[in-house]
Amino acid sequence: NGEAFRRVMALPKSSDLQRARAALALTRHDCVNPDLSPTDRASLDAWRMEVLQRVDTSKLPEHLKNRIQMRRAGVYASIAFQQARRGESAQEAAEQAIASLAAVNKTELTEDDAYGYSDAATRAGAIRWAAATPLKLASGLTVQTRAGQPGETCVSLSDGKSKTPLAERCTWGIVWPASATANPQ
Repeated sequence: NGEAFRRVMALPKSSDLQRARAALALTRHDCVNPDLSPTDRASLDAWRMEVLQRVDTSKLPEHLKNRIQMRRAGVYASIAFQQARRGESAQEAAEQAIASLAAVNKTELTEDDAYGYSDAATRAGAIRWAAATPLKLASGLTVQTRAGQPGETCVSLSDGKSKTPLAERCTWGIVWPASATANPQ
């Protein structure tokens, strides 16, 4: 249940090494209940990030710094996803996820860290478009989003000349407008 690890995090005299190990134990992705409501998940992710931020990585061995950075990348990615899901800007959290992943010293990864790094890279990669600034598409095309039915996002493609969109699709998924590109053909 993590009570011992919570106590380590609360003790003012715990070492950086003890705090790092406790933070890693308390913030594991596989210990998150998949049945949490979006509100509860957002609260849990905020708490997980708070725990990870209390770890001073400057005095840690390189392999533990890497593990903390990989975990931060995964938690920031989850926060970015939750923000996008609520219709809020997820750019800052997505940038933090990418920066945390970039801070990992890949030359110091152990064999045991290969899965953790792949997991962090997958999580950060899934939200990378939230960190990107939408580009202007060639030939006057624009991509616009609007709310559809509750929980749904509709995406339309317009050329700026006609009043009706060239194409429109609605989805229940997260739409990353920065991922749109124009193909000349």
